[in-house]
Amino acid sequence: MSIRTVQRWLKMWSESGDYRPKQNYQKGHSATITDWERFRQFVEANQGLTQKEMGVILGVSHTTVGQALKKINFTRKHTLMKNETRKSDNNLSR
Repeated sequence: MSIRTVQRWLKMWSESGDYRPKQNYQKGHSATITDWERFRQFVEANQGLTQKEMGVILGVSHTTVGQALKKINFTRKHTLMKNETRKSDNNLSR
């Protein structure tokens, strides 16, 4: 325990007569996406959008969307269909 901690406790004791931690103190930011079922429905309805585009629609950053997608265990992997080819594959065959 540091000397600074003891000094802070003594100051709290002298000012309020109590040294217990503040009640209802929130650490960190409040969540911007709170309705997880509604968010899941939004994602399923808009699977073609990028995280950045979803963020613009929802009014949050793309990193917030990415973290929320991870929280609901949503992953998206694009697989090529049989008739689809990548542009880079076409360039290699020439």
